[in-house]
Amino acid sequence: MDVHNQQTAKAAVAVVVVVGGGGAVTAVAIVVIVVVVVVVVVVEVVVVIVVVVAVVVVVVVVVVVVVVVVVVVVVVVVVVVVVAAATTIAAVEVVVIVVPISLAFGTAPVVAGNAPRPDRASVYRNSAGTHRGYTGIRPRQSYGIAPV
Repeated sequence: MDVHNQQTAKAAVAVVVVVGGGGAVTAVAIVVIVVVVVVVVVVEVVVVIVVVVAVVVVVVVVVVVVVVVVVVVVVVVVVVVVVAAATTIAAVEVVVIVVPISLAFGTAPVVAGNAPRPDRASVYRNSAGTHRGYTGIRPRQSYGIAPV
């Protein structure tokens, strides 16, 4: 019996002593004491069970969250490594395969910055297909400036 139960029993005994009386009162007091102690013990056991279940649930939730976080981190790392590897492989292919072949055949590889520009003559053809000429500036038709 823990301290709380001992205090409850002492209080019940004090009630019996104050009330006094014969055997019937003592018997009732003993029954009351036993019932009170049993109820208190049952309540404490239920509280302990609830606390233990709550702790187990919290531990399970924490473990699940940790596992999910670890899986997400692993997936992100794998994706980053795969993308980095693919990018590196593509760059190596350009340097090792495309550039030597281009140099051998006299053509520059088309990469960012040196893509071929469109033929200016074809850009400045009108809807009839005739060449308007290229003067370095585009004529402003809205002001009535005729093409040269």
